[in-house]
This record gives sequence, structure tokens and C-alpha cells, in this order.
Amino acid sequence: MAVAAYTTWRWAMTKRYFIQTFGCQMNIRDSELVAAQFEAIGMQPAATLADADLAFINSCSVRDKAEHKFYSDLGRLQEWKATGGKTIVAGGCVAQQEREKIAKRAPYVDLVIGTHQVREIATHLRERNGKTSVQTAWKHSDPHARLGSPDPARGGKPSVFVTIQEGCDNVCTFCIVPFTRGREVSRPAEAILAEVRAHVAAGAKEIVLLGQNVNSYGHKFPGFPRFAELLYMVHAVDGVERIRFTAPHPKDFGPDVLAAYRELPKLCPSAHIPLQAGSDRILDAMRRGYTSAEYIGLIDALREARPDIHFSTDIIVGFPGELRQDFLQTLAVARRVRFSQVYGFTFSPRPMTPGRELPDPVAEVDKRAWLQELFALQNEIQAEDHARALGKAVEVLWTEHHDGILKGRSPQGRVVHADGPAWRIGQTVDVIVERASPNAMYGHIAGAPVYS
Repeated sequence: MAVAAYTTWRWAMTKRYFIQTFGCQMNIRDSELVAAQFEAIGMQPAATLADADLAFINSCSVRDKAEHKFYSDLGRLQEWKATGGKTIVAGGCVAQQEREKIAKRAPYVDLVIGTHQVREIATHLRERNGKTSVQTAWKHSDPHARLGSPDPARGGKPSVFVTIQEGCDNVCTFCIVPFTRGREVSRPAEAILAEVRAHVAAGAKEIVLLGQNVNSYGHKFPGFPRFAELLYMVHAVDGVERIRFTAPHPKDFGPDVLAAYRELPKLCPSAHIPLQAGSDRILDAMRRGYTSAEYIGLIDALREARPDIHFSTDIIVGFPGELRQDFLQTLAVARRVRFSQVYGFTFSPRPMTPGRELPDPVAEVDKRAWLQELFALQNEIQAEDHARALGKAVEVLWTEHHDGILKGRSPQGRVVHADGPAWRIGQTVDVIVERASPNAMYGHIAGAPVYS
């Protein structure tokens, strides 16, 4: 093994990797873990695929379109690999779902790695035997074993994801997550806090707590703190300036989380709370566990606890059996809540889910029309809300810089742009808003020179 490890290290020292990520924040975080492991064995990131020796595709299977794109991208990588000396790794939820099917359909792939094996990707690269290696087993008898250590931190990012929970026990009829990520597992608080401290030491200012059902953290594991307690623990870490979390389930917000919003100034006044549908009939068919009135009640309670809070959400249109009147109820909830952002999708039947067998599918033309109607309403709401900020100061943490333009977010999660140098990355400043679009605001840094 020592010889194999040495050989892999010698190989890695001359190689460059390229990562393409699809899907949710959990996939983004997994790609960061992969990058950290690659760099730990001596590899360097490549700016483009053409410059890379290894390509890692981190796939999403939440929607059928994303799965088809995964196979399409693999087909293009076959041509890239034919130039010689290239390695292809397929990962993410499609890899977990399809497993050996990928090796048969795309035998030129070197490694298929599932969601529960991603933390061992460097080991699997070292140990593959020249054929396509498929590593998708959920092998740990201790459900916390793979989450028990701090994940590696890559320095220099002002905002970082920290995984606190993986998997889901809810089994909504439309969702493939329980089949690709497994049952719900919470991560030991000691590992979470150690990772938070490591990120802060490396320059992080904002911690985004991450999980498929993040606010049910610890609820079924004796000795673990509950989610609200964890928020207080992270809040107490010196150097943390902002805390966010995603994605919670509406049914798992308790009075203790409402209290955290009232009492913790570092907890940002924002929340991504999936609605999915505004019709109680459709919510019941989805197995969501709440009514539209209960959802709105939660929104009102959070606004009472934190009056400046903003909300984003997920909405599915065209669920089997959905009628126009059901969709209109979704629009009514969107008008009532006035979300800051909506991630909207048409229903896509997924393998292994109960939704795949439901009768009365909605016509594709209707689904697409409803989705555009939802987006039109949301653009109107966002444009109105952003316009109210014109001429006002908005606090922004800068996280990105491209071609002389800084990009960051307000505590409420609104995207803000301004001219400025890259050295401002990681700073929190006030920006005077000069103009706005439905999706972002634009302005200048307060106190900085303004050039016409």
C-alpha cells in the first residue's frame, strides 16, 4: 500500500484536475471536498477542461433533464480522453443511482464514485485496477463514521459550506434524495465546530450550515444537540460574522429556532424554505406534511421574530393531478409571502419515487406555461422590492470578483454588484444602491470614489 500511495503521489504531482458541478449546495460542497483531496495529493486545478488531466463530473438526478445532461457530458468527455493520458471520474447522485449502468453505458469512465464514498476519492483513484471502478456502497455500520472528522478546509473563501446533516427520512413522493443520499444522518457537533474554526482561521466570515433536511439536525440521535442549540454553538465561535443554513423543512421549525432568530445577531435575516406547492390537495399528494396555511403561519412567525427577514423557496409546477386552480393557489401564496427568490421547476418523474407511478400527468405545454407565469410574477415582486432599495445603503459581504466587478450578498441574501478591486474580497461594506434588476442590485461602495 505504501508503494501504491507513493506512486499515486508521484503521478498527482504532474496532474491538473477540472471539476464540473451540477445540482444543489450539497453537490457544491462535495466538489469542494474532492478538490481539497486532489490538492492534498499534489494535483493542481485547471482553468479549463482542455488544460486538465482529470475530469470530475458531479452529477444531479433531482430532475430528468440534469440526468440526460450528465450522459451527454460523458459522451463529450470520451473525445477529450481520446487525446491520451486522461482520467474521467463520474460522481454525484446520478453515479449513486446508476452505479454499474454507467460502466456499461460509458466504459471509458475510470471511476464511478457515489455520494457516500466521495470523502475517499483519492484512495479509490489509487486502488482502481485499470478497469472502470464502481464505488457506491453505503458501507459504514456506524452512521456517523464518514462524518465524524472535520472536512478539509480550502483557504481564502469568505463564505463556506459546512455539512451538518446528510440524507432525508421524509420520502416526499417527488424526491429521489432518500435513494441517492440515504437515510438521515447527523454529524457530530465536535466535528462541525472544529471545521468552522478551521474555516475561520483560513479567512471565512460567513458559515452556511448545510443539510438535506438541515433543521432536523440531531433530533433522532441521543446525545446530539438540536438544530437551534447548534446555531448558538456556531454563533459563539470567534471570527464568525454571518450564519446561514439550507435547506430546512417547514415542519421542523420549532419555537427554539424562532428564538434563535430573535437572539442571535450573526444569524442572517434570511431563510430558504421550500414551499413546493400552494394547494393543500397537492401538498398532501406530495407528502409534505403541512398545509399552505401552516406554511404562511411559519412565515409570519419568522417575520415577527425578525422583521427584516427575507425568504427564498422551491416550487414544483405540474405535479400529477394538478389543476389550474391548484396552480393559482401557488401563485396566491407567492403573492402573500413575496419571496426574494423562487427556484421553480416543472415536475419530473424520477426513478424509485412514488411520483413516477402517479396518474393524471399534466401536459408539458401546461407545465411550461405555468412555470413562466410563476417566473413573471416573481420577477415583478423582486423588481418592486429591489426598487425600494434605490439610494439606500445595503450591507454587503464581498465573495467574488470578475473583470473589475465585485459580487456579494446582503444579510437578507440579495445579490449586489459594485466596481472595485479584488482585494476587497472578504470585506463587509455598505453599498449605495444606484440601480436594480429583478435578480440583483448595483451600486457603489459608500465612501469610495465614484467614477462616471
